[in-house]
Amino acid sequence: MINVLVTDAHDRLVSGLGPDNFDIYDDKVPQRFVAFSAEDAPISVGIIFDTSGSMADKVGRSKVALLDFMKTANPHDEFMLIDFNSGPRLVSDFYLGFWRPADSRARRVSVPEGRTALLDAVYLALVKMRNAPAGRKALLVISDGGDNHSRYTESDLRRLVQSDVQIYAVGVFSPAGAQRRAQEEIRGPQLLGEMAEESGDRLFSTTDAS
Repeated sequence: MINVLVTDAHDRLVSGLGPDNFDIYDDKVPQRFVAFSAEDAPISVGIIFDTSGSMADKVGRSKVALLDFMKTANPHDEFMLIDFNSGPRLVSDFYLGFWRPADSRARRVSVPEGRTALLDAVYLALVKMRNAPAGRKALLVISDGGDNHSRYTESDLRRLVQSDVQIYAVGVFSPAGAQRRAQEEIRGPQLLGEMAEESGDRLFSTTDAS
């Protein structure tokens, strides 16, 4: 199964497409469509939320954005939440009720402190995604990027990335001229971008947490 989202040059959704608008090749060999559908099908979303010390001045706004994102969900979407600082922590396994305004699970993320084990958190999420309930699967990483405390490496992640799991990253970065930026934070945009592109998706970045 191949999930496709088509946007134009201004990132606006293109709808109304059919099988005649697509060609699929495997090793340059044309492939036949067995079925084609356009729908808001349920999706399993694994959210990876950075609560390391470098996010101290960004985590409040990022949490608000996360809650707003969940409100747009299909009622049949299921969310899993992992936060991380010096290590990853499973806040909640896949659960249907995240989209409900009264639900408090998304507010249980840790107080920002410690170092940054981004790769370990993504590795844990990819392992958990193997048992995701929905056919469509995606990871959403919210972080300022960089890694200084993981056991796993980028090579380990590349071996684990699954073709049916899309990885989107939202990078909340410090401005380029900010003082006291560690080397791993400077490399943050590159690391998050490569991680998203590895799965065929992309990085959205901002230097303003608002």
